[in-house]
Amino acid sequence: EEIRSLEQELAKVIAYKRIFERGWQSDAYGMVLINEKGRIIDINENAKRLLYDTDYGRSDGVLHDLVLPGERETMRRVIHDVATSQAVYVEPLQFNLRAFPNKTIQVIFEHTSEINNHNAALLMVKDVSELERYHKELKKNEFFLNEARKIINFGYYVLKVSNGDWTNSHGLDEIFGLPSGFKKDLPGWLDVVHPDDRIMMQNYFF
Repeated sequence: EEIRSLEQELAKVIAYKRIFERGWQSDAYGMVLINEKGRIIDINENAKRLLYDTDYGRSDGVLHDLVLPGERETMRRVIHDVATSQAVYVEPLQFNLRAFPNKTIQVIFEHTSEINNHNAALLMVKDVSELERYHKELKKNEFFLNEARKIINFGYYVLKVSNGDWTNSHGLDEIFGLPSGFKKDLPGWLDVVHPDDRIMMQNYFF
């Protein structure tokens, strides 16, 4: 039983090593191996292209020095927690680079075994600048759309026919003068409709 357990652990180590090697050579992510102080132990070519200016930064640099000053403490803390305490961050974090103000990187943090008597972390880095710009543009467009809806007094609702529940835009709340917490079900909808039209509306649903 003990031998079988050791064989399983060895198989896991070999599998992890293969995944690590494939990831290190992949173009999908930049890979950076760092110690608990953020000092770079090793970095692959994709990460160098992603993180460094033409002559800025060396492989013995401190990683959190590469991000904007307001974000350095967050990266330093996360690196230390992951490397020393094996903290788990399920969601990737985003940072902006000092050398490239318009570049946003997404970072996945993973704890690794001790390397050269140092606790270490593996960072998988990806450029998400275009996606971030798209999100900002989308938010801006949503703002202007909402402003246009206010100007033309426009709102909309979505009805779930199976049970009579409905949801609506904020604009419709303002048009109907609906208070916060208004129950949006069939009786609530009939309360909104003018009394002269309620029978017709009831006949529509029943």
